[in-house]
Amino acid sequence: LIDNAVDNVGRIITDLRPSILDHQGLWATLEWQVQDFIDSSELACEWSIDIEPDLPAPEGPHATAIFRIFQEMLSNVARHAQATEVTIRVRATQGDLTLLVKDNGKGAPPSAFERADAYGVMGMRERAGHHGGWLQITSEPGLGTQVILSMPLERVRQQERAA
Repeated sequence: LIDNAVDNVGRIITDLRPSILDHQGLWATLEWQVQDFIDSSELACEWSIDIEPDLPAPEGPHATAIFRIFQEMLSNVARHAQATEVTIRVRATQGDLTLLVKDNGKGAPPSAFERADAYGVMGMRERAGHHGGWLQITSEPGLGTQVILSMPLERVRQQERAA
C-alpha cells in the first residue's frame, strides 16, 4: 500500500513538473508534451515548433508556468472539445513565446470561459498574468475553440540575469 502511494505521488509530481523540464529545458519539454498528447488523444494533429536558433529557454517558475498552461490547453481539448482535429503551434523569438492550440470541437459561448467555476481557464489566466503574459480564448458553439498564450521572454531573461 505504501509503495503504491509513493508511486502515485511520484506520478503526480511528474505531471506537475516533469523532470525533463529540469534536465532538457522548456523547449524539449513542450515538444515532449505535444508528442504525449498526440499519442494519447488519437486526434488528427497538425503541429509545429519554431524556436529561434540559439534562443535560451526560460527557467524556473517562468518555465513551469508556461508548461502548466500548455498542459491545461491540451488537457481541455482532450476532456471537453469532442474534437477530431487539433492544430498546435509553438513559436519563440527573442521577445516572446506564443502557444496556440486550436480544435474543431464543439466550442462554447464566450461566457463559458468567464464562469466562476472555470478553474482551469482561471488558473491559466492567473499564471500568464503573473509572468507578464496574456491568454486569449476564441470559441463559438459548433465552431471549435482557439487558445493563444503570449508570454514575454526578454524581460524574464533580464530578471534572471539580475538575480
